[in-house]
This record gives sequence, C-alpha cells and structure tokens, in this order.
Amino acid sequence: MTTILQSQALPKPVDVQHALRGRNVAASSERWPWRAMATALALEAILLGVTAGWLARSTPAPKPVRNDSPVMLSMVEPEPAAAPAPTVKPPEPVKAPIKQATPVKPVAPVRHELAPKPETSHTREPVNAEAPPIKTVAGADAPPAPSAAAAPEPAIPPVSASSGPDDRFIAKLRAAVQAAVVYPMALQGMGLAANIDVEFGYKDGVVSNVHVTRPGRVATLDQAAIAAVQRAAMPPPPPNLAGALHTFKVRVIFSEN
Repeated sequence: MTTILQSQALPKPVDVQHALRGRNVAASSERWPWRAMATALALEAILLGVTAGWLARSTPAPKPVRNDSPVMLSMVEPEPAAAPAPTVKPPEPVKAPIKQATPVKPVAPVRHELAPKPETSHTREPVNAEAPPIKTVAGADAPPAPSAAAAPEPAIPPVSASSGPDDRFIAKLRAAVQAAVVYPMALQGMGLAANIDVEFGYKDGVVSNVHVTRPGRVATLDQAAIAAVQRAAMPPPPPNLAGALHTFKVRVIFSEN
C-alpha cells in the first residue's frame, strides 16, 4: 500500500529539450506569416517601381498645345478725374503803353567836287543922279501931294557863300592823299603813269566807301589809289563840316620818277 501511494505522489519527469524545441517551432511558425507578408510587399514595391520607370521611358512626353487664337485684351478706361477747382488769377497790372521812338532819318551825304569854283562878278547899274523934271500944265489941276512919305522897302540881305568846304580844306585833302601814294613795286621800271579819280565819304577825319570813279589802264594802280585814300592822314574838318558825312572826289596821280 505504501508503494502505490509513493508512485502516485511523485510526478513524471519532463523532457526539457523537447519542450524547448516545441516552443521554438511554435515561435517560428508564428513569425513566418509576417516575414512572408513583408517580403511580398517589398517585391510588389520593386515591381511597381520598375513598371513606373519603364512606362516613363516608353511613354513620349505630351507636346505642348499651341494656341494660335488671338488673345483679346480689353482696355479698362480710367475713371475721369474730378475737375480741379478753377484758380482765380490775380488781375494783371495795367501796363503803360510804350512809346516807340521815331526813327531818325539818315542824312544824305553832301557831295563836294574838288573843282575850282568859278569867280562870280557882281555888276551894279548906274543910278541917275538927276531925276527928270515934272512938267505942269497951266490951269490943270495938280495932283494931290502925298500925305505921308512912302515907306522904304526893306533891304535884301546879301546871299551868303555856300556852306561847303573852302579851298584851303580841299587843298589839305589833296595833299594828304597824294602824300600817301605808294607806287607799286611790281610796276617799277615800266614807266607807267596814270591819273585816277577816287571818290570817298568823309566824316570828322574818317573816310568810308572808297571807290574808283575813273580807273586807269592798270588795275594795280587803281588798287594803289584806293589804298592811298585809306592810308592818308586826313585833316580835321572845319566847323561847318563837323558832325556830318560829306562825299569828296580827288585825283590821285601816279608817275614813276
């Protein structure tokens, strides 16, 4: 009886290695579905990537659609700006009318020919010293005597001489021009002589508008005559010629000595 109780009380020995193997097999059987799923997902991802790359290479890029239709643009008119308020201008000062100066008419130059003046002779008619006697007829009525003596007529003032230049001033002009004559070097030795008339304006010792009125046979002498008038030291004007423009004509003499 004792032996049976001991055998029932003691447990059976357990195989530890077999138990560990069973656990490993169960654990490995539980891990296998997850690994299979992960592997399948990785393969699908690889296949999708390869397929997408192949499609991207084989499919041509879409051409851009060209739109040739005109583009309609509408201009929006700006709203009219509000009109500015009118500015009140100050009244302009009244300008006094400007009087225009009356133009001074140029005085025409007085022309003087340097020619000798003709002598004027003044003759007087003889005055009868004796008046014819008055005959009276007897019995005839004598003419009434004048109540008052007739008033004498006013004496006519003597005519003054011309206000032109006198002979002395003309002689000074001729001498000044002739002193400035220079015979051209190019004509020396040819024995050429000429009398050339030159006209010029004179005002207060200054000459202007010098030109030849009667030229010679050689143009070089004409130019020398003009140069002599321009180069001459003109005398000062007399009082009756001062301040006015006068025209003179002189004869320039060229002779090779």
